Amino acid sequence: MNESVSARPALTFFFPAYNEEANIKRTVARAIDDVGPLADSLEVLAIDDGSTDRTPQLADELAAADPRVRGQFISPTAATAAPCRRGLPMRAGS
Repeated sequence: MNESVSARPALTFFFPAYNEEANIKRTVARAIDDVGPLADSLEVLAIDDGSTDRTPQLADELAAADPRVRGQFISPTAATAAPCRRGLPMRAGS
């Protein structure tokens, strides 16, 4: 198998995160613990859509602590569906 293809995560779990300071750590942990075992490899992608709390900072901390986690910030003026439209093309897995 091509090495670049095999290096891609088998599954990307992504979610919008607007003012999820109280939940983002638990959501990422559950994705890794509950969804991770279902795939050969996992990527967790948190799409922050203009949070006014510490969600972006926490996403960055989680990404720094675990290479399977990535955070992405999008404009706070984006439409409600923007995290989904932006997140899908950013994923490395299926």
